[in-house]
Amino acid sequence: MPHVTNRLFQTPLIDGFPALLFQTLVVFSLIQSCRGQTVVTGSSEPIVGIVGGEVVLPCYLEPAMPAFDMTVEWTRPDLDRRFVLVRRDGEELQNKKHQSYEGRTSLFSDELKNGNISLKLSKVKLSDKGLYRCYVPGWKSETTVELVVATPSSPVVTIAAKNASISGVVLQCESKDWYPEPELLWLDAEGKILSAGPTETVRGPDDLYTVSSRVTVEKRHSSNITCRVQQSNTSQTRETQIHVPDYFFPDQPKSSSSSGSSVLVIIIGLIVGVVFILAAVLFVWKWRKNKRENKKHNKDEETQRVREDKTKSTESEKEPLLELKQTDSGHVTPETESVNIQPKEEEKKDTESKDHETEVQCPVRFGENKSKTSDSENEPMVEVVRETSPMGNVPPETVKKHNEMETQTANNVQTKEDEEETEFKDHETEVQFFMDEEQHGEEVKDRKRNIK
Repeated sequence: MPHVTNRLFQTPLIDGFPALLFQTLVVFSLIQSCRGQTVVTGSSEPIVGIVGGEVVLPCYLEPAMPAFDMTVEWTRPDLDRRFVLVRRDGEELQNKKHQSYEGRTSLFSDELKNGNISLKLSKVKLSDKGLYRCYVPGWKSETTVELVVATPSSPVVTIAAKNASISGVVLQCESKDWYPEPELLWLDAEGKILSAGPTETVRGPDDLYTVSSRVTVEKRHSSNITCRVQQSNTSQTRETQIHVPDYFFPDQPKSSSSSGSSVLVIIIGLIVGVVFILAAVLFVWKWRKNKRENKKHNKDEETQRVREDKTKSTESEKEPLLELKQTDSGHVTPETESVNIQPKEEEKKDTESKDHETEVQCPVRFGENKSKTSDSENEPMVEVVRETSPMGNVPPETVKKHNEMETQTANNVQTKEDEEETEFKDHETEVQFFMDEEQHGEEVKDRKRNIK
């Protein structure tokens, strides 16, 4: 290619064009080609912020280029007034921003030259969680970033169990809503780290972490134990202290052999108790059975005895009567034959009745009647009883009934004698009254005669 020099500009010419102009055209074409490939990128993972802290929502131009004079928009589609931050012609438009974000959002001015248009959000609130949109109208490119607001809870410490093998108490600590994954520590009253089991970590669907751990503490560790959960990247720390009373700690450690012996003793005690209960049930059952059998046997014997007594009573009623006479010596002798005589009681009553009539009619003969009555009272008394067998094989029940009948007969006779004596005294009183009245009448008559 021939080299031509332009005398006016003193610059070489390429095919009739100045070299400087050619270079400008090349640069401009390169810029145009680069403009067609520039995109906005962000983060595909949720960004977690902590309440009260700061969080950065990433957004970059690729390839990197200055963004001083570019229009940048950060918005939240779920808000009525969606603008969180608007930068246009190198200035931030405050009048378009949502009121809840006033004074809390900004861009990194020193990083704009590198194409960094990330959003810095200060004093994070729980209401800030949601989906954010980074948009550059000049490039018609955008990206979205999700913000998750973490509110780490204070650790919850509980007494999980007692470890009798080492005379210790098992404590459990749990804390929720952490991001990133935190660290859990156990401390004694002096601030020394205690040896604990592995920390269990669970990540939820909202990308927040829940951590928990267990530790066995002994009485020598002191009663004040602290569970601390911390996140070194965010400088977040939560801790809870618990006081374990002394009565939670066993007095003496129990070995495995003693525990086994205790279990064996309990098992043996249960077996003995079951055997005792079964024996008691069997004893009660047999006792009730024997009681029913004895009751039935006694009832049968009583029924048989009643039947025998009734039969003997019927036979004794059919036996002949004997007449018992009282001799002068006072002994009672039975007659060997059955005789039909009138009882002395009836004769005595007839005699007394006749004497009473005679005395009423003739009071003067009272003395004679009285003597007759006295003579009749001196007569021997006759008792009628049932014949008793002289044999010695008479049942005791029959002898007892015979004696009772004799006693009853004697009582009846004595009662009749008492009634007769009372009647005699009444009769004597009446006779005396009549005699006194008759004598009084004679005295009255004598007085009348004397007066005449």
